[in-house]
Amino acid sequence: DGMRVTADVGVAWNSTGGTGNDGCGGGTENMIEESFATLYMNNRLWQNDPDVTFMREEHIQLSETEIKSLAYYNGLMGHSVNTSCEIGNIPEHRLKLWRWLRPQSEPFTATLPFYGQQHPFRVVLRDYPQVNGWALLILNERKHKQTGIVTMNDLIGKSEAVTYRWDQQQSEAIGIHSQFVEQLPAHGHALYFISRDGKAPPHNLNLGGSFEE
Repeated sequence: DGMRVTADVGVAWNSTGGTGNDGCGGGTENMIEESFATLYMNNRLWQNDPDVTFMREEHIQLSETEIKSLAYYNGLMGHSVNTSCEIGNIPEHRLKLWRWLRPQSEPFTATLPFYGQQHPFRVVLRDYPQVNGWALLILNERKHKQTGIVTMNDLIGKSEAVTYRWDQQQSEAIGIHSQFVEQLPAHGHALYFISRDGKAPPHNLNLGGSFEE
């Protein structure tokens, strides 16, 4: 069961609609705000539907950074992940990104450590108990560069943990961290894997919790 919880996204970050079947009204900022605010309903009343995740390169005004920021956000939240783009026209590098969002078979819902609080970023935490770690997304949805701090204690209730920068099937160890001090450009993001046992994320683990063949 699913329920649409946001307005339509547009072909640009701040637009209020797209072209053709992409609809009109609301835009990306509304999608982020509404899907964040209503996550408590996700997989309890129904599966939240935040509208489409764009993967195409034609008829789109989103930058590569914006495409990834929104894809990572949608892939981690645990709600519906869908696209209106024609799969046959999506370039290979975007198809790889699309596959990296494939959800696990069992429903899940992310944790929002700063829900209901004032914070410069949207912070999303996704637990992967099967691999002893968490994904952490820090997203700047605003129109200007933002600086902020996220402590490990805020996230997992521990003072420090081994951390990796993470991207599509690639990870880079950055040591033991007690906090993240981020300066992110407009619509930028930082994605990390926080390890319970110090190990890197498996190379075939994707953002949705599935394992690629």
